[in-house]
Amino acid sequence: LAMMLVLYFLFDSKHVRPVSGTLALHMEHDGTNVCSACKGHNLWPYYDHIIINENAEDVCVPYPREPLQFGGGIQGTAGKAQLGLYLNATHFSVFASSNGTFFPKTFFPKTALYLDPVLKDQVDKDCKRIFSTDGGATELFSLRRNNEMKAKDRTLLNFAVLMDRSEGYSVVDSGDAECFFTKMMKEEECNGLGRSSLSRVWVMFDLNVMAD
Repeated sequence: LAMMLVLYFLFDSKHVRPVSGTLALHMEHDGTNVCSACKGHNLWPYYDHIIINENAEDVCVPYPREPLQFGGGIQGTAGKAQLGLYLNATHFSVFASSNGTFFPKTFFPKTALYLDPVLKDQVDKDCKRIFSTDGGATELFSLRRNNEMKAKDRTLLNFAVLMDRSEGYSVVDSGDAECFFTKMMKEEECNGLGRSSLSRVWVMFDLNVMAD
């Protein structure tokens, strides 16, 4: 295991990972403008296995793994919401869904090593099914990966997805979060704890997407 970890970290992420960067949650509770925030969730483990699998550029990442709970629902939904980040050979897309699915953890902490390859494949399959227009999800953002660019070229994505109990989903500027922070939560606390009765949530994107 130690040798495998060393081999993973020897690779230059700028050359082997089609997506790199972080997501962060800013969560407003009960319309008070008082928020808790989750530290940046690093996405590199989801894409790092492209090192050993040349077909890995077809990946769906649910975020957060457990759906956010909104008091009263989002525009008539059941009150649950989460995002799906879908990457294939031509596009990087962001979908929102109120399906309310819990996705189990698929990696050992801070590594790109699978807890269970079969479980990983099932999570990826469920993610692709739920976070699609056929699955009832809403596409919020789509970036075409330009195959005329050099392979090392990347597009910087710096924006936020706002989930609003009254207004629904929208893509906004990353500086538009209207929060006074009271607590910074640990990443492990951001997958299932303390997220009920939310009124607004900003998912902050700070990503680089590699050209096709």
